[in-house]
Amino acid sequence: MERFLSIDEKLEKISCGSRISLLGMLGILVIWQVMGWLKLLPKFILPTPLEIGQAFIRDAGFLASHSWATLKSSPAGLVLGVILACILAVLMDSMRLAQ
Repeated sequence: MERFLSIDEKLEKISCGSRISLLGMLGILVIWQVMGWLKLLPKFILPTPLEIGQAFIRDAGFLASHSWATLKSSPAGLVLGVILACILAVLMDSMRLAQ
C-alpha cells in the first residue's frame, strides 16, 4: 500500500519544467495586473485578473444559469457534428476523385 506524501514531498516531486511553467503563468498574471493598474490596458478590452475574479463572484448566479443553458445545448451540437462527419466520410470514401 502506498503511503501518503507530505506537502514537502509533493513539492519535491514537481519537475523543474512544471515549476518554470507555474512561475511563467504567475509572472504573466502579475504583469497583466500591473498593466491594468497603470491603465496601459483599457478595462473594456482587457480587465485585470482581479476584476475578472470579482465579476465571477458578483455574477455567479447569472453565469451559472447561462452556463447550464450552454451545457444543455452543447451535446446536441456534438452529436450533429459527429453525424455530419460520418456522412461526409462515407461520401468521400465512395468518390473516386477522393481516392
